[in-house]
Amino acid sequence: FPSHDIYRKNKIVAIYTTSVIIGFYASVIRTELVASPVLSEPIQDVWIKGKVNDIQYATSGGRITLSELAFHDLKQSENGIRIKVTVKTNIDDISIGDIVSFKGTLMPPMAPSIPDGFDYRTFAYYQKIGGTGYATSRLIIKNKAEVTSHFIEKLRQSAISRIVEILPQPAASIASGMLVGDSSYLKQKVYEKIKITGIAHVIAISGMHMVVVVSIIFFVFRWLCGLSHYISLRFDAKKIAALIS
Repeated sequence: FPSHDIYRKNKIVAIYTTSVIIGFYASVIRTELVASPVLSEPIQDVWIKGKVNDIQYATSGGRITLSELAFHDLKQSENGIRIKVTVKTNIDDISIGDIVSFKGTLMPPMAPSIPDGFDYRTFAYYQKIGGTGYATSRLIIKNKAEVTSHFIEKLRQSAISRIVEILPQPAASIASGMLVGDSSYLKQKVYEKIKITGIAHVIAISGMHMVVVVSIIFFVFRWLCGLSHYISLRFDAKKIAALIS
C-alpha cells in the first residue's frame, strides 16, 4: 500500500518537525523567563546590603547568594540583581533570609577560562546570578530571618556534614557537590584542576542532579505501587512511576 507508506513517512516527518519547533520555542521561552539583570562593570570596595538566599559553607567562610541588594552606584538597569559572594570570615551565625551588610568587590560572571570549557557566565545566567565577588569585611547581620525559613538549608547542611564525616577529602567535597550541589569544601587547587579539564559542571546543580532526583522519585513510586495488589495486578507500575517522575 504505497499511499499508506507515504502517509506514515509524512506523519513521522511532521512529528519530528513539530518536536524540533516546540523544543526551539521552549528554549527561547526558558531563556526569556530566567532573564535577570547582570552587573555591567566591576565595582571596587563598596558597602553592600542584601538578603541571603543561599549559603555554601566551607572550612573557613563560604559563599552566599544575595538578593534585594542596595549599594552605591547601583544602576537602575541592575535593580533586582542577584549576586554570589565569597566570604573568608566565619558565617556560622548567618541563615537564609537574614539581611546582611558588608564591604566587598563585585564583578560580572566570568567567561570560560579555556575554549569550550565550562561556561560559568551562561550557568550563572540560568541561575539568575548577575554578579560575583568577595567580601573584604565581616558580615554584619542587620535583621535575622524567621527560624522556619531555613529548615531546608539545615537539612541540606546535615547531609553535607554526614558526607564529610564518612568520606575522606577531596572525595567528600566532590560527592557533596555532585549530590547536594555544594562544592564549597573543595580546595582551590583541586577545583582549578577540575575547571581546567572542563568538568566543573558535575559539581554544580546540573542535569545530573535532575536525573538523581527523578530516579529517587521513580523508585519510591514504583515501590508504593507495589504495595497495592489492585494496582500491581491491573497496571504497569513502571509506567505509572515513570509518568509521575
